[in-house]
Amino acid sequence: MCYNIPMVKTCSKPDCSGKTVGRGLCRKHYVYWYRRREDGPRCSHPGCGKPAYSAGWCATHRNRIKRHGDASVNLRPPRGDRFVDSRGYVQLRMPEHPASVRGLIAEHRVVIEAALGRFLAQDESVHHANGARHDNRPENLELWASSHPAGQRVEDLVQWAQELLTKYQPI
Repeated sequence: MCYNIPMVKTCSKPDCSGKTVGRGLCRKHYVYWYRRREDGPRCSHPGCGKPAYSAGWCATHRNRIKRHGDASVNLRPPRGDRFVDSRGYVQLRMPEHPASVRGLIAEHRVVIEAALGRFLAQDESVHHANGARHDNRPENLELWASSHPAGQRVEDLVQWAQELLTKYQPI
């Protein structure tokens, strides 16, 4: 009995034994060829020009659509010295500031420090009274303190209250 077993063609690229899917190439080499061909489709995002691979989009813009619903979303901060981050806070590029992280610091912290005439302590935070994170007018900002003693002994509470009064009581 003789069986007719079709021969599986292998990729035409040297040192590749993958099964062909098109144009004599395996899937890996076919995708590589398809994405880099000169006459191939290009990304439909204005000004992109990268080869399109899915629904008319390049990998970058397709991923932005999948994650954020918009191909124009760019999560990297702009190159200016002042910008609004993804959470809605205004950030300043101030690498010389002692509390800056990666050269950035929130504008509301700088504004309240200027109003107080000192740097903020670790246990202090700034609250926006009207809830608008981009509204950094001094009259809209409130200084909040979150320090409290670890124990509940009366002596500890009295000492903590005295330290708090000397720290925040106007002179």
